[in-house]
Amino acid sequence: MHELSVAENILDIVRQHVSESDLALLKAVRLRVGSQAGIVVDSLRFSWEAITIDTPVAGAMLEIEIIPFTLRCRSCGRTTEPDQGIIVCGGCGSIDTEITGGTELKVTELELADSPGEAP
Repeated sequence: MHELSVAENILDIVRQHVSESDLALLKAVRLRVGSQAGIVVDSLRFSWEAITIDTPVAGAMLEIEIIPFTLRCRSCGRTTEPDQGIIVCGGCGSIDTEITGGTELKVTELELADSPGEAP
């Protein structure tokens, strides 16, 4: 289950960008996860909860936006959302395509409470 190491990396990112004294103010971590990134969202949420329990960030939520798998065709210029893993243009059938979305895994935003009373 590599989602555990992904959750640990997310926590490392949080610690890089939030001071130790403000960690308890963390309310949410927003992520963009591509549908082809190989992440099982429920496992990632479970792992996050497991590694943050009894820490200052306990209760902070992972808010995950799933990004669809998309291709741009170099032949006809169309951008399509093919079936998972298919790299053939849905418009012209060309295989001269490039993946434009669906493989990302990014922390996009950290939400902090204004005061300790607002924290999760």
